[in-house]
Amino acid sequence: MQRDSQIHKEVMTKPKFDVRLQSSIGEMCGSGIIAKIRPRSSVASFTADTEVAKRVSGILKSNSTVNQENIRIKVEEGHVTLTGTVEKEFQRQSAKIVIQHLGGVRSVVNLISLNSGINSFDIV
Repeated sequence: MQRDSQIHKEVMTKPKFDVRLQSSIGEMCGSGIIAKIRPRSSVASFTADTEVAKRVSGILKSNSTVNQENIRIKVEEGHVTLTGTVEKEFQRQSAKIVIQHLGGVRSVVNLISLNSGINSFDIV
């Protein structure tokens, strides 16, 4: 069994490399690998983005507080982005709340803006 001082000496005398390799597995730097761990769903529980988009659209259509016609839905790897306009803040918040716990939804970015109701012709 090697002592700490022996191990330290061996490590310090090894040639040093300035190699950096970045991949989805991890980053290799010199004598070690720093793992980048990303949780992955199992194939059985993976829900396709198109299916998630259908679910989100259906929930928004059935929600009477949200005017779904003015909301656009984008889904990438379970991450949902909502854009468009609504009349009131509670409608904007409701759109996020009703979909954030749907199966297949990993996160929701709510970029829905409020329609101020002011027409450019109204400004004098």
